[in-house]
Amino acid sequence: MSDTTKNIRVDDELDGYEGFFDHEWAKSLRIAVRQTKLSSACFDLLTTWKGISEARRLPWLMIQAVKAGVEGSLNFATPMPSQVLNELLSRIGDGLETHHISLSGNDRAALRSEIRAIESQISARIRHPIRLDPKELWSDFFQSQGIALSLYMSEVNAYAGVYFAYENYLIRSMKEVTGLKSLRTDKLPSTLECLVGKTIVEKCWKEKPIELPRLIRHAIAHNGRKVTSHLEKYRSEISLEADEVVIMAHHTTELYQLLKETAYLFTTKIVKLPASKNGG
Repeated sequence: MSDTTKNIRVDDELDGYEGFFDHEWAKSLRIAVRQTKLSSACFDLLTTWKGISEARRLPWLMIQAVKAGVEGSLNFATPMPSQVLNELLSRIGDGLETHHISLSGNDRAALRSEIRAIESQISARIRHPIRLDPKELWSDFFQSQGIALSLYMSEVNAYAGVYFAYENYLIRSMKEVTGLKSLRTDKLPSTLECLVGKTIVEKCWKEKPIELPRLIRHAIAHNGRKVTSHLEKYRSEISLEADEVVIMAHHTTELYQLLKETAYLFTTKIVKLPASKNGG
């Protein structure tokens, strides 16, 4: 989609902006860290991911709110009680003279017919309310000036936030278990390997599915979203626009789905260590 200064690519499907947070998974993780030193770090991880999911969901929520508001307005009708309506029709038929109103038989019939027609229209509206297509509303909204840039930067922040939270969770958990006051990311793999072995290090840190988003995060945080020398090796596997990494809604959702599984794997291994127990 075109902005005033550059081409910006964002998801144009409304469903792509639904929340991604998995509450059942979160419940399982909370159970896994119960009565361990990882509880606080776990709470912060879940809170952050939940918050990012809700923030990323705002466009979807907005369309649903507009849909509900417009439908409510269009479909609002207070039907006249049938008893009142029948009395009104009766008065038109033979009670107008008390108010010195004179109508011909044809006029009276026409007026009664019109009231019945209005009653029928209102009843039909109640039986068949107007329903708006949220995807059509989204399509109209999507054309608004500045929306593409807003969605794009929101998604960049969401993607980076999801990864930051994962990295912070690993580091905080490791510090809790080892007693280290400081632990830099470059020392995390070797420290983790000493505790739980090489396999966990590979799956939770070194393998391509984890390394790639980490390098994208570096590009976002340190290089203005431009491809870095380390990210260059994955050029053919990432979306680019004028050498800038493109982050779309589905990328953030996919990253979350990946990291929630690796976070759970990491957690289940760490909590088995005696040093992870409260008082251990």
